[in-house]
Amino acid sequence: MRIVFWGSERGCGVTSNMLIVAAYLACRKGYRIVMMELAEERRGIETCFPKIEEWHMEEYIGTLIRRQLYYVSIREWERENGTSLSELINFLECNMDIIFVNLANRTDEKAKNLMRNADLVVVNLKQKNVDFDRYYAEYANLSKKNFLLIGNYYENEYCNKESLQKKYRIPKGQLAVIPNNPEYQIACERGSLERYIRRMQSRFVSAIKDQFLKAVGNAAEQIYVAASAEEE
Repeated sequence: MRIVFWGSERGCGVTSNMLIVAAYLACRKGYRIVMMELAEERRGIETCFPKIEEWHMEEYIGTLIRRQLYYVSIREWERENGTSLSELINFLECNMDIIFVNLANRTDEKAKNLMRNADLVVVNLKQKNVDFDRYYAEYANLSKKNFLLIGNYYENEYCNKESLQKKYRIPKGQLAVIPNNPEYQIACERGSLERYIRRMQSRFVSAIKDQFLKAVGNAAEQIYVAASAEEE
């Protein structure tokens, strides 16, 4: 299964949203997930973790968490290996349950081709009407199967999930939110995401974390269901 994470602009949470959804599906649901980055990000996947636990396949594929969550160094792959990216993705599909691809805000032909061939494109948007207006005007046709995700979400804002679903007639199961969580953001920024993810599995969590993890779980499971659904 191929799931692409994309956003129309920088700062809409593509990387952080992808990481927490992947972590949930790997650690809570037991899927073997590999993540790859196909965009130059100031704060990418590798910077959120203290280290790669172990490398496989000549140091192209690294284990991040308990042999459930993996990372592919595309830079190393392209520099050292003559095999095309499509062949790498085909190989990973045979050995992993889910491939997550971070495209950030790329719209070049290579990125569009990856979106066309994905099982699902998760479009990351800010909690603003203007972002949704732009999405429906310019980007709604990027893929046959799109899913909308708002990160850093505040429930009490005027532009909330319910108002957005009503205004844009978003079908049930095609929009999810990941609430604002300073502790999670700090873990990403300080490169201590592995420790945070290990702690979040504990039952001894605060009410705020419970609310956050519940929303993450709902988003992750909706994304998995949407990606698994057959096209009509």
